[in-house]
Amino acid sequence: MFDVVSSDLRVESQRVHSVQRRFEYYERQGLAEQAALAEHPVTRFVKNLPVEDPRYPAIEYLRLAQQVGRDVWDVFDEVQEGRGEFSGKDGETISFEPRPHEFVTWSMPAHDLHRPDEKGCGFIRSPSGSIVFTMCPDHPEHFIKGKRHHCWSLHCPNCMNDTALKHGVMIERQLLVYQRLNEKQGVGVGQIGHWVVSPPQELAKCMMQTYEDFDTLQRYVDDTIMSIGGKAGMTVFHPWRQREDFWELSPHFHVLCYGFLKTKKFLKENPGWIIKKVHPRERIRSIRHTAAYLSTHMGLGLVERDPGDVDWDLDLLDHMVPGIKSPGAGFSERDYED
Repeated sequence: MFDVVSSDLRVESQRVHSVQRRFEYYERQGLAEQAALAEHPVTRFVKNLPVEDPRYPAIEYLRLAQQVGRDVWDVFDEVQEGRGEFSGKDGETISFEPRPHEFVTWSMPAHDLHRPDEKGCGFIRSPSGSIVFTMCPDHPEHFIKGKRHHCWSLHCPNCMNDTALKHGVMIERQLLVYQRLNEKQGVGVGQIGHWVVSPPQELAKCMMQTYEDFDTLQRYVDDTIMSIGGKAGMTVFHPWRQREDFWELSPHFHVLCYGFLKTKKFLKENPGWIIKKVHPRERIRSIRHTAAYLSTHMGLGLVERDPGDVDWDLDLLDHMVPGIKSPGAGFSERDYED
């Protein structure tokens, strides 16, 4: 009789223990799903709020519109339809021929809705259909998250949040390496500062339309920041600013950098520009999270060229002999034939 009772107690204890383990497993799985689905609050606005069209007529169209006294978009549309002559304000005939441009197509992160299906992004599931998760071996509450397939692209709505966090970690590592290398040489670089630089909006909206103009604008921002006290850092371009119910086209740059910036000198040398420090009385608590936040709604630019304008032979030669296309590189017709 005693042996029967002991056996029943062991079976019941094993059953209770099994139920507890199963309950703990489902609890951890729920935490893993919750952690995997957690996103930065701004990503919800990136995915759901409407975005103002970033296309904007180039400076040459603005000048033409002023000469003829008409709306720039009307003039732009007529030029695209093939019109080449316009009547000026004083009745004179103005001939106009647009210059060929490689226009940039700007978009927000998470805009490619077909990418998750094409790349297979999403949770990794077990044969039973449950989400496979990973956790800290020492303490499950320290780290627990569902495993996912990633394409690691900001274009992907499923991967954008994790990709932005990954960018933040890489940027933080690079900036801290710069700090430590200087400290080994006995040079103090101070703390990282977060700055916003806004060019005149008409200028910025025009220059962001073509690759060459935008490259010139960004290089100017970087060089100017260095000339007023910046030592090292990163620049992120934001074509839009978040308003209450939409993203307004308002081009500006965010700068994370070491150094003390002479803002008065900047404003004196760049009339019409705006520069200000974000939270000037506070130090940045986390470089990686600040950089990740900036990456969640940075501008993603795509430049497409006419295939007929590409010298494919020269591109192939440059691939075989790097530097052939560099300015000043020696290159002859014999090289081309060879």
